[in-house]
Amino acid sequence: MSEENYPYRPYQSTLNKLGQIVEEKKQLQQENQRLRNQIEAQQKDIKELLACCSLEKKVDYKIKEWQDASFEGSPENDRKIFAVRLTDFIRKELQ
Repeated sequence: MSEENYPYRPYQSTLNKLGQIVEEKKQLQQENQRLRNQIEAQQKDIKELLACCSLEKKVDYKIKEWQDASFEGSPENDRKIFAVRLTDFIRKELQ
């Protein structure tokens, strides 16, 4: 080492530690962002599942409501009308 760099030598270990800390901070920030993104994706999935559960409950309610109803008199026509009404109901709920 040259004489002019000698006064900084005692501080070299401190500078090295600071460099390590800065690098660790960058890595932690990247990991933090990755975890935030993962949490956001999971929250979105949960919201979609809750919406599906809500729709399922509404559909179950409509099925029970319409189950004993007679629309046209014949079982064949009743099933067709029931299917159309249920499909329309689900489409409306999904909008």
